[in-house]
Amino acid sequence: PNVKLNIMEGRGNSMGARLAGMRPDCGPFEEQISPRGMHALQVLEHTSQEGWDFLYVAGANPALKFPSKLWNEARSKLKFLVVQDLFLTETALDADVILPTLTFIEKGGSFINIERRVQSMMPGKEIPENLYSDGEIFMELGKKLQVNMDLDPSFAEKLSSKCLPL
Repeated sequence: PNVKLNIMEGRGNSMGARLAGMRPDCGPFEEQISPRGMHALQVLEHTSQEGWDFLYVAGANPALKFPSKLWNEARSKLKFLVVQDLFLTETALDADVILPTLTFIEKGGSFINIERRVQSMMPGKEIPENLYSDGEIFMELGKKLQVNMDLDPSFAEKLSSKCLPL
């Protein structure tokens, strides 16, 4: 009775991303959406067939994850690729623009672990000048595109009621 099984589903804050609605099939708090978006494989298949103007990849390495033939076909028909990542991955090496991000030890904030517990974290070292966390990069892009990226207070309240405190 004291043993818990938690299935790892990704890296970093994948549980928080799921609850925030960062999936092609679900909105915030895993509510079904219609029409559904495309998952990563569908994006590459579509791009390899019909091309695409722009793709933004954050914290993923589709050039390594998917068959190289599919990636190469998709990349050849993709006009512009932006990669936001901590590492110079195979995908980043193919990018037109690379946005470096901070490591977990340089970030402050919170995340939701696989048990749905909110965990706080503080930077463990001084943050280098002109480097940003993933969230800060998204916020800056939102400002430039005139898209409001502020956290809705009702979302934060609902999130805390769905998650367990530490």
